[in-house]
Amino acid sequence: MSNAFLTVVCPLMGNLLGVIMLLSSIPNVLLLRRTRQMGDINPLPYPFTALNCLGWVVYGLVMKDPWISPANIVGCCAGVAFTCVALSVADHKTQDRVLVLMTTAVAYFSILGMVGVFGGLSLKQVQQMWGIQSVLVLMLYYAMPLSSMLKVVRTRNAASVYLPLAAAAIANGTMW
Repeated sequence: MSNAFLTVVCPLMGNLLGVIMLLSSIPNVLLLRRTRQMGDINPLPYPFTALNCLGWVVYGLVMKDPWISPANIVGCCAGVAFTCVALSVADHKTQDRVLVLMTTAVAYFSILGMVGVFGGLSLKQVQQMWGIQSVLVLMLYYAMPLSSMLKVVRTRNAASVYLPLAAAAIANGTMW
């Protein structure tokens, strides 16, 4: 394989597929906004989209890698917007869960930032710290659709599993 394929084509395709994956929820979000009803939509992937992408944006910056941040900036913005729409129609229990998640995540990212800047770490250690945290949050992000699996098994209805997001996530992960 040529060096250009690995250093340009694959990351470019990864960004393109990443944007497709991150924006694949637009039809569901527009439906939420129009109907003002959650229905079978699982809102938990939305805040995890924002948090996952935020971590990758920071990782791309500390790595000085121009390929990592672009799609993740789009995803972070989309995740925040999707979360706001979903919260506007979610029940109080879901709103409370997302509130705790987002507040905890802001504290977590802030602490990591403080450790990275003031913790006496080398650049390599800061890069490792953000890389490890990004992979951990990514694993949670990919597991989020599973949060509706109990409902799927109990009701024998897979309507809450959003196939376009799952397919785009598999394709995107393959490119990276």
